[in-house]
Amino acid sequence: MMKWEPSRELIAWGIEHYGGMPLESIWAPDDSGLQYRKLSETRFVLIFIVDHPVAHDYHQKFTLLMEACGYSVERAKDIQILETDSDTE
Repeated sequence: MMKWEPSRELIAWGIEHYGGMPLESIWAPDDSGLQYRKLSETRFVLIFIVDHPVAHDYHQKFTLLMEACGYSVERAKDIQILETDSDTE
């Protein structure tokens, strides 16, 4: 299985998008089940995740993208995790 890597175009988008976000702002990508807070000019923190394989996969990819754009990504100590009921999916 090949490891996903962000394209140059996606990294350029990320540098512009993340760089333009005010400190303490929240980024919640559509339909990802994730929310990140920009803590500083170099750090984001995951503050919310839906406990679902798709959300975990998105988080891995967004982490790779943010790191490629020069940011570190941490998991909040008080992260909010929304449990899912796999029987209803």
